[in-house]
Amino acid sequence: MAKLSRIEIGRAILRLAADGNLRPLAELTRAAGAPPVVMLRWIIEGRSRVHLDGVKRRGEWWTTSAAIKRFHRASEERGINGERVPGQDHEAARPSGG
Repeated sequence: MAKLSRIEIGRAILRLAADGNLRPLAELTRAAGAPPVVMLRWIIEGRSRVHLDGVKRRGEWWTTSAAIKRFHRASEERGINGERVPGQDHEAARPSGG
């Protein structure tokens, strides 16, 4: 699990602020196609070297529908093993950096 830099965390917060309409993870399970515990894992640990943008607010984790869409698109582009798939547009949601 790669630790995110402060710059990447700041960028994620700016993306969420631009998205607006923050919602608790439990309210976005249908959009994410996963339960809140899995979405929390995507925020903290990532999937295919991509993290879901999320913030802890009022004691619970929040994200946006737009962040979930970016996350799914970017993790699909990375493929199963985390490598970029050749021939696809690579506008990453938030690839974890070193």
